Amino acid sequence: MPHLEDEFGDIIGKARTGLRLSLEQLAHSTGISIPTLSAMESYTRKPSREEAEAIAKELNLHPSNLLAIAEERWHPAPWNHNHDPDAEVLRWEMPVGAYSAYCYLLRCQHTGESAVIDTGGQGKRVIAQLRQHRVRPRYILVTHEHGDHTGGIDLVQAETGATILDGQDASVPKAEQIVDGQSYALGRLKITAYSTPGHTAGCISYVAGLTAFVGDTLFAGSAGRANYSYTALLDSIRNKLLTLDENVHLFPGHGPVTTVGQEKEHNPFITA
Repeated sequence: MPHLEDEFGDIIGKARTGLRLSLEQLAHSTGISIPTLSAMESYTRKPSREEAEAIAKELNLHPSNLLAIAEERWHPAPWNHNHDPDAEVLRWEMPVGAYSAYCYLLRCQHTGESAVIDTGGQGKRVIAQLRQHRVRPRYILVTHEHGDHTGGIDLVQAETGATILDGQDASVPKAEQIVDGQSYALGRLKITAYSTPGHTAGCISYVAGLTAFVGDTLFAGSAGRANYSYTALLDSIRNKLLTLDENVHLFPGHGPVTTVGQEKEHNPFITA
């Protein structure tokens, strides 16, 4: 079973910096020392229940959900590969340095038409997978333009001739700009673009039936880093992605697959 993308330290670090709090400020408000908080954020110390609850209160995180992740008591249920009778999803891990990101293939079960989501940084590896599965994608969908998600896009586009779809602020060459709510047909599937800013200004999530590709906006049990806006990131998660049907499977750029229902119940950033 794959590990969660984010540990307790990642979550509190993202929330703290998103709220623009220094370690000194969080230490003052929680009564937990700076060295202890620093050790927690660097994964060398786990919190007690009391510490996790105090931190959750100050960072507006769900205390019991945060503690469950700190104690490694929660993980999303295994991905049901037959979750959508109309769509097939394949997932390929694309290493980038010491880390890795996921490239996905979405294929209409009825017509075989397909789309690649985030080529990652290994274009040749993506091409090899496409040839192995004998598919020629119609689209390349870009969730955001960081290199670990788009590094191989030129090679894949040249090989396949696929149309690249990206947000309005697209800087990917040859990309067709899309807007919030715009839809495209992929065989019998309808892919709808959702503007989900926060990790970057132009993040796009793509929803097709019971399948959603969310890039680095949301991870299982966590959220992406708010490089653009923490407020926008939380709004994208809470008021867009998690308003989808609870059975929608969420395919992030890193970490395990999850569902809307599981995230509404277990994600620490969901405080209601």
